[in-house]
Amino acid sequence: MTPEAGVFAYNAAILARERKIIWHDRSHSMPLSEYFDDAKEFFESEEFEQEVSDLVKSVSIPPTGGDGVCGKGESWENSPFDCRRKVLLIAFQLHIEEVVERKPYDSDRALFEKYADTLDRLASVFEKHGAKISIQTEKNFAIADVKFGRYILKELKERGHGVGVQSHMGHHIRELHLNTDEEKLLYTLGVKEAVSRAIGCEPTNIGGGFEMENVNLLGVVEGGLGFTSMTAVEKPYNARTGKAPKWLHPWILPPTQMMDLSDPSWLAHDPGGSIVYIPGWYANEVGFEIDCRKDENCFELATQSLYRALENVDCRFINVWWFSSHLYQTGRDEEEVERVLEAYDKWLTEVVDPLVKQGKVKWMTFDEIAELYLKWEKERCLFTSALAHKSVGSFPLANCPKGPLVLLALVGLAVGTEHTSRQRAQP
Repeated sequence: MTPEAGVFAYNAAILARERKIIWHDRSHSMPLSEYFDDAKEFFESEEFEQEVSDLVKSVSIPPTGGDGVCGKGESWENSPFDCRRKVLLIAFQLHIEEVVERKPYDSDRALFEKYADTLDRLASVFEKHGAKISIQTEKNFAIADVKFGRYILKELKERGHGVGVQSHMGHHIRELHLNTDEEKLLYTLGVKEAVSRAIGCEPTNIGGGFEMENVNLLGVVEGGLGFTSMTAVEKPYNARTGKAPKWLHPWILPPTQMMDLSDPSWLAHDPGGSIVYIPGWYANEVGFEIDCRKDENCFELATQSLYRALENVDCRFINVWWFSSHLYQTGRDEEEVERVLEAYDKWLTEVVDPLVKQGKVKWMTFDEIAELYLKWEKERCLFTSALAHKSVGSFPLANCPKGPLVLLALVGLAVGTEHTSRQRAQP
């Protein structure tokens, strides 16, 4: 099978309530058992149990969640696998670096207060549109927030925005001699603790800090840092591979290295993994940052990326898109800040608000996206595990005399229609 055919078959199979095997053998006739003894044993085994991690187990779903039917008491919000919805979840990632204007945030109160005010004003622009910011900050801004008694991060979290960690560890590996995963974890832990003190609870989202031999150590695992979701690999991935990130659906990262992003092992979904990757900047090839200080067309690439993502939304999955910027890119002086804020307001009004009204997109923080995705994944695991316990003998076989050897999960029309009609029949 081609990779495209494999993806199609998988996408169909995960929602299949029934399966049919169509047997094609062009060159000679061989019994099905000679090809598929192992597959039959797998599906007939009563001992099969799909491994899921503590991360997946941590979320709550309705009692009947994962049966493939959107039943009473279920909705897209609490049962996203059963109750499908064609919508693109969108987010705005805002990074706050260690320094600004060549000074650490915690070294100058006036400097910190200026940018804290700018952050507050930017958040207000988003709130005007019912939108949310997902802030990821390095430790200096968080330390200053507590040191100078402002607590802007805690306030914004209470206003509905997301506050997580930005680990700039990758920029400091050589200078700080961070050679082992243990040393790298200690660096990121220091950032997490600073943010925890600023917001009054543990942050669960991280941007960066992925340069590990085992990236799962950042997640919900024994000895790990307890983050549930990660973002911000698109730009370094593009720089390393020259490829556009064409990922629209979150996945759970496997316990693998991410030092070399050209090694695709980190792109494999692992239901036993410990941290969710939330993709963004769909199909983008350059920039990866919104900077309206001097560019009148600063949202052009983001708009193109957003529209490409919308073209590929699939109701069977959780669909995600985010764009990003840095706090310092919001402006240095009052005139610049005002111009940048007006650009955000204009873009949200003209591009995003109509999509929200049409029901095509929905604003969420990274934490909210991760929770919804984990509900979807928990239900998917329950659904596929239940199917695995069914005997393969119950699946009808069809024989075709000619053509290449293929396996098809026939669900797209008959089963998909049944699922939709049963969902609509619910009160």
